Amino acid sequence: MPIRALCTICSDFFDHSRDVAAIHCGHTFHMQCLIQWFETAPSRTCPQCRIQVGKKAIINKLFFDLAQEEESLLDAEFLKNELDSIRAQLSHKEREKRDSQAIIDTLRDTLEERNATVESLQNALDKTEMLCSTLKKQMKFLEQQQDETKQAREEARRLKSKMKTMEQIELLLQSQRSEVEEMIRDMGVGQSAVEQLAVYCVSLKKEYENLKEARRASGELADKLKKDLASSRSKLKTVYTELDQAKLELKSTQKDLQNADKEIVSLRKKLTMLQGTLNLPPVTSETVSRLVLESPAPMEMLNPKLHRPSFGDEIDFNATFDVDTPPSQTSSSQHHSKKPCLERARSPVQDVLKKIPKVSRQEPQLSLGGQRCIGEPDEELAGAFPLFIRNAVLGQKQPNRTTAASRCSTDVVRIGFDGLGGRTKFIQPTDTAIIRPMPVKPKARSKQKVRIKTGNSSSQPKLDTFLWQYVLGLPAMRRIREANVLLSGLQGLGAEVAKNLVLMGIGSLTLHDPQSTCWADLAAQFFLSEESLGRSRAEASQAQLSQLNEAVQISVHTGDITNDLLQAFQVVVLTNSKLEEQLKVGTFCHENKICFLVAETRGLVGRLFCDFGEDFTVEDPTEVEPMTAAIQDISQGLPGIVTLRQDTKRQFFYDGDLVVFSGIEGMVELNGRSPQPVRVQKDGSLEIGDTTAFSPYLCGGVVTEVKRSKTVRHKSLDKALLQPRVVAQNTQEVQRAHCLHQAFHALHKFQKLHGRLPKPWDPVDAETVVRLARDLEPLKGTKEESLDEALIRTIALSSAGSLSPMAAVLGGVAAQEVLKAVSGKFMPLDQWLYFDALECLPEAEELLPNSEDCHPRNCRYDGQTAVFGASFQEKLSYQRYLLVGAGAIGCEMLKGFALMGLGVKANGGVTVADMDHIERSNLSRQFLFRPQDIGSPKAEVAARAAQRLNPDLQVTSCTYPLDSTTEHIYGDDFFSRVDGVVAALDSFEARHYVAARCTHYLKPLLEAGTQGTRGSSSVFVPHVTETYNGPASAAASETASYPLCTLRYFPSTVEHVLQWARDEFEGLFRLSAETINGYPQTCTSLSDIDRTQTPTILQQVMGVLKVRPRTWQDCVVWALGHWQLCFHDSIIELLRLFPSEKVLEDGTLFWSGSKRCPQPLQFDPSHDMHFLYVLAAANLYAQMHGLTGSQDQTSLRKLLKLLPKPESMRPDLISDGTFTPADFAPEQLKELQERLEDWSKGPPLKPVLFGKDDDSNFHMDFVVAATDLRAQNYGILPVNHAQIKQTVGQIIPAVATSTAVVAGLLGLELYKVVSGPRPLDTFRQSSLHLAENDFIRAVPSAPAVQSFHHLTWTRWDRLKVPAGQPERTLASLLAHLQKEHRLKVKRLLYGQAVLYSAGWSLEKQTGCLCLRVTELVQQVTGREPEPGLRVLVLELSCEGEEDETAFPPLHYEL
Repeated sequence: MPIRALCTICSDFFDHSRDVAAIHCGHTFHMQCLIQWFETAPSRTCPQCRIQVGKKAIINKLFFDLAQEEESLLDAEFLKNELDSIRAQLSHKEREKRDSQAIIDTLRDTLEERNATVESLQNALDKTEMLCSTLKKQMKFLEQQQDETKQAREEARRLKSKMKTMEQIELLLQSQRSEVEEMIRDMGVGQSAVEQLAVYCVSLKKEYENLKEARRASGELADKLKKDLASSRSKLKTVYTELDQAKLELKSTQKDLQNADKEIVSLRKKLTMLQGTLNLPPVTSETVSRLVLESPAPMEMLNPKLHRPSFGDEIDFNATFDVDTPPSQTSSSQHHSKKPCLERARSPVQDVLKKIPKVSRQEPQLSLGGQRCIGEPDEELAGAFPLFIRNAVLGQKQPNRTTAASRCSTDVVRIGFDGLGGRTKFIQPTDTAIIRPMPVKPKARSKQKVRIKTGNSSSQPKLDTFLWQYVLGLPAMRRIREANVLLSGLQGLGAEVAKNLVLMGIGSLTLHDPQSTCWADLAAQFFLSEESLGRSRAEASQAQLSQLNEAVQISVHTGDITNDLLQAFQVVVLTNSKLEEQLKVGTFCHENKICFLVAETRGLVGRLFCDFGEDFTVEDPTEVEPMTAAIQDISQGLPGIVTLRQDTKRQFFYDGDLVVFSGIEGMVELNGRSPQPVRVQKDGSLEIGDTTAFSPYLCGGVVTEVKRSKTVRHKSLDKALLQPRVVAQNTQEVQRAHCLHQAFHALHKFQKLHGRLPKPWDPVDAETVVRLARDLEPLKGTKEESLDEALIRTIALSSAGSLSPMAAVLGGVAAQEVLKAVSGKFMPLDQWLYFDALECLPEAEELLPNSEDCHPRNCRYDGQTAVFGASFQEKLSYQRYLLVGAGAIGCEMLKGFALMGLGVKANGGVTVADMDHIERSNLSRQFLFRPQDIGSPKAEVAARAAQRLNPDLQVTSCTYPLDSTTEHIYGDDFFSRVDGVVAALDSFEARHYVAARCTHYLKPLLEAGTQGTRGSSSVFVPHVTETYNGPASAAASETASYPLCTLRYFPSTVEHVLQWARDEFEGLFRLSAETINGYPQTCTSLSDIDRTQTPTILQQVMGVLKVRPRTWQDCVVWALGHWQLCFHDSIIELLRLFPSEKVLEDGTLFWSGSKRCPQPLQFDPSHDMHFLYVLAAANLYAQMHGLTGSQDQTSLRKLLKLLPKPESMRPDLISDGTFTPADFAPEQLKELQERLEDWSKGPPLKPVLFGKDDDSNFHMDFVVAATDLRAQNYGILPVNHAQIKQTVGQIIPAVATSTAVVAGLLGLELYKVVSGPRPLDTFRQSSLHLAENDFIRAVPSAPAVQSFHHLTWTRWDRLKVPAGQPERTLASLLAHLQKEHRLKVKRLLYGQAVLYSAGWSLEKQTGCLCLRVTELVQQVTGREPEPGLRVLVLELSCEGEEDETAFPPLHYEL
């Protein structure tokens, strides 16, 4: 009978047939099932309750009384005992549980302690490994030094022995015979004596050979000098001949001057006669006209041909006459000597003119190139006199600035660096002697229009400020030019601020610094020199500051700073003042709404404070241009939906943006409305207000974002000192800035107590500063922060120094803040900016300088020695550096080199490499250049200017480009003498090349670049940082090209029309002239040249003229005809072939998508752009033909009204169905060839080379007008003059402020590189954006490590294999690589040439393996290695390598 219980393992009832077992938890099972469970289960637990048990706890056998179980009743006492037993067991288990939990907690605490110990040990291990690594490097360095010392000692011993021998030889040569015999006898007899005598004989023989060689060299030198003397005499003779010719020309000129005087006398007589005539009553314009017309003078005298005086500057009789002027009369305008002027005294005619009624006829005047046309006839006389009298009596036309002869150019167009990071075209004259600034002629003005402007007066051209308009904009520039700034403190920091403000074209700058110049100032103040010692710093700096920009009024205030003085300025800047003065001036400025700045530097730390008042408005907070988009459609509804054109660039409008509308046809109610907000839909369309009541939209229109102004609220200095708001990127920077804030406050207290700054590296003074910092009141509004006493102590030790890089960094930022204050553009700082470069100091305490090493020595480097010590200064003086690029950053770096004393000793030096020449636009950001330097090589001028800053600077210039074509110049010998390279380049291609050379020669590279208010600086140190890995090209490719059919027929963007206008200029005024000039020599008929492009260009350049132009009127006729061809006839022809309603086979309109349907224009001389195009094209056409142009707009407008509308030259401009120029018919080619032969018979044409900097030469005027008219044809958004000039001229926006900052950052990195081996975390890569107040400095990346089997390397490593003597073969080289590096080479390259490949046939491999490596290179490349080449750089690939494996280069050492 089974028991009423079952085994939970097998689910069978218990019975007496199988043994039953139990566990101490009370659960029962079959004995066999339980044992099997323990053997198979992962852990020994109860199968039912999972309590941990062991075999010892098993009760083997249980017996059950079945009958008694069925009959007996439950006993209460038994159950109570069982309950007590279970409770006791439960209590016991709970106690065991608590004990176990305590043990677990103890073990967990122990585990945490062990983990913390392991972590601390790991950190200690890392530090120890780093220390070991550093010590290994130092040990390696010391071993190298020891080896060098040992070699030096051995060399010294050898030289000492040699010197002793030489002394004996000298005695042998100089002594008498008896003394020589005695010396030989003293040598004794034996083998040693014979050897010594043999040495003497050999030495004497060598000396004899040396003397013979010296005599031969002297003879060669003498011959060379004789040849040079003969050449010099020949040149002198040539000069004398030219001088004689100049004298003859001078006599001829004087004769012309006498004739001109006679002509002036004759004209005065005529003027007297006319005055008498005009005195007859009644005096009216009608009467005068009738008198002139009825005069007995012949009809041809009504438009006389007047000969302009050779040196006439006041009268230009050709300016407004519609007559044919003989070309021979233009030669006299080439002279630029002083010219006699007509008297400007009041004449009787002027008295009569007062009685003549004013005539309201006024012709519209057009501004050419940003200049107002002057010299026009008096408005009161415009209708009172005929043309003849106006020109004869008034005589106030300005002659043309350039003549045909002056436009003749034999220069060469080259490609080079423009100084900031990209390549640009420049004109290199064939004769550098003719490079000079263009003479500026004074413009004649009527006496009533003369404006007297106080300030600097000079004949030199004013500084070009066009570049600033690309960054700040014209309205901001106008406000800057009207600003008055007071700058107090002219040490290094003050000089940097002044220099940047003057270059930026500030209106007026008042300097204040009564302190005398001392030696320490010269370390950072580049306007001072040894001659300035003892003079006021402000007065000594004024003259050189004035040379930077003559448009800026610079004055010096010698008295105290009073409240009355401060009220005259918009901005006040203090750079070297005590805290008490800062608080006094700051409080007054804050109360009177005067922008106030404080800038300070103390050694390697600096700060800047800005207070623009409690209600300062920023008109334009960002540097981003307002967004503009073309409109495709506007719906009528509530709300109205504005759909933007899909072919325009992606515009990112946001909800809430304010926009305005313009140029809309149909829904004109939107044009000119006040700004209104928009909501952006998912498809990019804009949701505006209610348009249901507006007219239906037809076409066109532009939506433009309206930038919102912002209000800035600043605290005064007294409040900001206690509760500072600092510019920082993270919490750590904020805490460090607060510590620096307290450090500066403590330094001011120390200066107040002791009347001086702490002595350089004086521990006593430093501890005093730390104690003063402890006693300062805690800052408000900040969490309790512990004072970093070590940081304050380091600041105090080095605070007496003055460093030019620190002045450059803080001076650039401070000047930018001044510009923000006066222009209202960009957000100002809020409110404190702290900057430190204490990482420039050595990390090891034993390497820090001491007070003795830093005490003043009365030299120009005292300010720098106070920070780094005299030993470091000595190390700087022996450095040899290469500076690539003498642009804006290059000039700043040269200035820094001169102030730092880099390479001032005989064995040191700086080499400046730049192939560019100075342009006028460079003057606004490169302060080493002056107007008289225009046209000179940048490298040469910059080198001379740097030497003027520091006469001890050893600087040389090189005008060769640094690229693959000049590696024979910048080769192994050159780089072996260089300690480092500084790159200030303007293209990524050039940067990559220079960086590759630095990597090849293991030279440190410092590199920087700017764009507007953005800038960056980087440092690349061999084996410490990553190598240069910048982008391969600029984001906007400089060589981007567009399809020809797009440019000619289907432009859709402003870039298309700009490129078309630029191509028009080149084709019309340069390529055509070159083709016509070379026609007789290069080809005999048009069939010999391109049948599609060249005939088209020739036909257009000849235009409607049948013969070559001979007068200004001919040029105007051609220009008007070409306008008609480009903007009317060609559009009509295009629409004839492709009508606006044309539909393609797939049903879509032909003029859809990116194809804009053009509309022809009708010429209107009153339209500014129509008129400007004809004016510019006619003048350029005249320049090309050597004719005199004209800027007289009034006479040109009248001429255009008289000229008939030109006929269409050719209706079939393009081939039917294609987008290529139509082929010329034979008869058309014949006619064109006849005209070409006629044109080529005259004097050669003068190709016009495009120049972007001279606004008076009509180059930019033509491109601007052509671009605007082409955009009107195709309905493309117009662009302004500045944007066109920036795009066409490939101008990189650059400002002096960001340039100065990045140059200063590079100077700080230079300190670290020169000081010696340093860990990675001491170097900094920097990026900044002054407009957005972003300043980021980060540790550069370590070089990436690659590996292949056992071999590891970085991009700084290379495999070195000596060539050996005799030179090894290719087989030997491959065997060496396999033996030494276990590399089995499968391919070996030299540049692009394959020297070896494992895939070659066995015969070909055998033929190569037996050759020497240099022989193989010569055989494969076809040329011998360059003479003096030390290393062949080979590339290899090996068996088993992965795709991403890049083996280090193989340096085969010759």
